[in-house]
Amino acid sequence: MEVNEETALKEVISEQPLKKIMNFLQHKDGKGLKKYVLDRKLSDETIYWEVCSEVCHHITEHNCINNNILFEACEMCLRYMVTEGNPKELLLALLEQCEFFDDDIRFTTLMFLIQKTLLRLPNKRFHSLDLALETLTGHILSKPIPEDNALENEERKLLAMDERVQQINDVLKAFLDFLKPFVEEVSLKNSCDLHNENIQAQILVLKIHLLKILNQPVIYLDLHVESDRNVGKSNSRVCVEKLMHLFSHLETNFQKMMEFAVNKKPLIIKLDENFRKTEMEIENEENERRVNKKDKNNSAKVPSLRFNEVIPTHSLCCLSYLIHSEKLGIDEFPCVYSNFYLFEFNLPFIVDMLKTTKSLLLFKGLKLLKSFVCILPSDSISGYRLDNDNYNKVINNLIEIMIRCSMKDLRQEAVQLFTSLIKVFQHNGRYQLYQNILNKCSHSGVKGYVINLIKDEIKDTLKENIPNKSFLGQRLKRLIKMATTLPDKETTDLLEHSDRIITVLNLLRYLVIRDPPKQNTTGIWDELKNMEIDFLKPLRVGLDMSKAHYNLELQKFTDEKKKRKMAPDFDVSVGGVHLPPVTENQEIQVMHSALNTFDMIDSLLTRLTEIIDQQNI
Repeated sequence: MEVNEETALKEVISEQPLKKIMNFLQHKDGKGLKKYVLDRKLSDETIYWEVCSEVCHHITEHNCINNNILFEACEMCLRYMVTEGNPKELLLALLEQCEFFDDDIRFTTLMFLIQKTLLRLPNKRFHSLDLALETLTGHILSKPIPEDNALENEERKLLAMDERVQQINDVLKAFLDFLKPFVEEVSLKNSCDLHNENIQAQILVLKIHLLKILNQPVIYLDLHVESDRNVGKSNSRVCVEKLMHLFSHLETNFQKMMEFAVNKKPLIIKLDENFRKTEMEIENEENERRVNKKDKNNSAKVPSLRFNEVIPTHSLCCLSYLIHSEKLGIDEFPCVYSNFYLFEFNLPFIVDMLKTTKSLLLFKGLKLLKSFVCILPSDSISGYRLDNDNYNKVINNLIEIMIRCSMKDLRQEAVQLFTSLIKVFQHNGRYQLYQNILNKCSHSGVKGYVINLIKDEIKDTLKENIPNKSFLGQRLKRLIKMATTLPDKETTDLLEHSDRIITVLNLLRYLVIRDPPKQNTTGIWDELKNMEIDFLKPLRVGLDMSKAHYNLELQKFTDEKKKRKMAPDFDVSVGGVHLPPVTENQEIQVMHSALNTFDMIDSLLTRLTEIIDQQNI
């Protein structure tokens, strides 16, 4: 009976300060709460969990702005409990409140209280740290991605003014400050025991969560800075530099780490014996220690702490971009790898970024591709490497950007990289790429651009003392046959295919002038009869039909002007957006433009025929 009475008495005593504190909070009496905590010192630890729960509800952005005295009193109360209470119990209490993150003020305030609590735990804290980071990174990952405003060049600086970007930067800065002491205590740049499994586990935990925030939201921020211009850095850039600085304390070989992540191997750090322990090896060693009773100094078993964590692809994309394009963390990147090896390794990351529609991801993908293409010499990659399908994917992605991207600077960058990437291949590789594009691409402008590249190849070949056979004879015949195809013979829409037709006529004119019949190095004169039947003759007929059609339409339009004015109005909308009506002058301009295009094709065709006739005399 005495024991029960004593327990009941303690409960009554403990309830009194809890009720007092709840009363202060209910009446939003910050001064009273502050004085009470300072005077009474909250000596009864049994109420800390309940007090933590009640006080955390008042750590809000609203109170920080409108009732700062109450906010500071609540923060002081939590700090006192974190300093004096049981760290394990308080950590769980704080993490429980983290489920109710509804603003960034609560997040940053509780995060640094969690930091203080974790730092009070023993060295074997990797489980608690992992648990805390899961909760904290969850809040960061929940931040809405900034809107894609498709800004170009200098306009991208305006992204720093975006409210979402500013919120992300503030949260990232606070999170990186939170990580700093935990990174420093296991830093590979310090003389720490690399064989200690607890240190390995903490390094692994930190690396996994840094990679997570690279996946989102970091990859969606503007992280670029022009190295040759004396301009200030954005807050996003400052944050990511700090992130990579912390990462460099946890990893001495970023390439090896990415290889392990791609191959889904454990992300354990590299040991002095140049070997990485797997989860099974760690477990076997632990069992041996138990059998031999040698487990004295390092008694904490490191379980399968997500050693096989699957790292998001965008995390590796962002990391690769930061290292190779922005040169962050480059000091932790060994110089033993060849440029070609690194290029092929990073191709999947380039493909992943170029296939998106997000402008900043496209920007990063193009910059990463450029960083490799610029250092690879021309004619250095064999055509046999095209068995790696990622090369064709990159080419197709570049074509998509060239055609469909709404940002002019990215389209121009894609065109330059398209040409540069093709030139990196040897003759057989370039031939294969041209063949694939002419065969599969349906865009007339792209085909015309490729035909111009083929023309340059032939020019270079004819200048050689011993010409390379890749763009001569039967191989050239196959390319020209694909370039001169008229899908519907005489009824082909010549306006749609005009870019390709004009370019191929220019190519044929160049060939018959540069390579006369007596020389016939290219073999073009052997194909002219077939070309006359399959291409030139149907083209003449098609031109006459197209001209007649557009002239007739133009005449009809002129005759029916008055009737058009009396016609009922109608709207045209695309994706819900109403387009302005086409004016009469615009319609006339379109028809005249089409007729001018047909005249140009006719002129080139006539000139080509004249040159062929002259050469045959």
